[in-house]
Amino acid sequence: MASGYPDWTRAFLMLGQHAGEYKLVAVDEQGRLYSLMRGEDGTGALKTVRLDADGQMIAILKGASGEYLGIDEDGYLTTVIKGEYANELRTVKLDGEGRLSAFVIDSVDAWGDLLDLGLGELAVRLGSPITFQRSGHTQIFETFENGIGRVTPIGYNAEEAVEVAPVGVASGGYCCKLTTGPTEGNYVGIYMARHRFPLGKWGFGLKFSFDNRLKALEQHLMVWDTSHYYTLQWEYVHSLEKLYLYNQDQEWQEVADIQLVAVDRRRFNQAKLTADLLTGYYSTFYFNHLKIDCSGIQFHTQEGLEHSGVGMRVYLLNRTGYTDTCYVDDVFLTVAEP
Repeated sequence: MASGYPDWTRAFLMLGQHAGEYKLVAVDEQGRLYSLMRGEDGTGALKTVRLDADGQMIAILKGASGEYLGIDEDGYLTTVIKGEYANELRTVKLDGEGRLSAFVIDSVDAWGDLLDLGLGELAVRLGSPITFQRSGHTQIFETFENGIGRVTPIGYNAEEAVEVAPVGVASGGYCCKLTTGPTEGNYVGIYMARHRFPLGKWGFGLKFSFDNRLKALEQHLMVWDTSHYYTLQWEYVHSLEKLYLYNQDQEWQEVADIQLVAVDRRRFNQAKLTADLLTGYYSTFYFNHLKIDCSGIQFHTQEGLEHSGVGMRVYLLNRTGYTDTCYVDDVFLTVAEP
């Protein structure tokens, strides 16, 4: 039968080889294995790995560039995160509470410019104020699906008409149909008013189509408070095929030659004008496939009113002796334009 001490109580010696010689492996007074850990540095020299008073490993970390990684007083690793943008490294920023600040990018527009999304658009994309240019945060987006109750019709006399129509539609099932009378100097349009939004870079625009030649179509944006009254306007004169902006001198300034889509109520033109209300200058006009720089033109500014607000108008000017029709849809206003 077996006799003697159990195997787990046997005493034995451990030897390890170092530089061709066998060395005794030591244990401490509690019988625990005792050793020194060493590693090669960048030159190939052996260095001892150190521990602190509590037996924790002490190390100094370096990156591939040879720079030390920073540790704060609480022992947290501090680092700068960078990403490549336009072939350059850019630092990823945090806000005052240490939160990552980032833009979510949704592809590009027709000109290759990156588009950023807000949280609402990130959650679900319901549509765009304008098919090819959807920057900014939408504050007004009128599709006339519920009639014209949110707008005020504007007409020179009884010859003009503002109505909801199921034809000439850009989106949904209805649009706003504007019809002028033949009397000289007539016009027809719509007006909408809202509370004022924070000043900054804004945009406004619409989609329109027509059954025949037009004299001119205009869109006006009025923004006012107790200090200033801003007037931003664009006009397209069909007979001249030219685009104009209303400037600081209260004159129509020619901006570009523009040819509309063919005369067909089903084929809509798309327009959007952006401007910086803090600097007093227009910025960019988007018209169908065109992107027009308007940054050198000031819009009209005058003294403010006793209250604040926003107003937007769309005008169809008539041709004497003709009854003209224009179909307007997706009238919008954006703020916080990039």
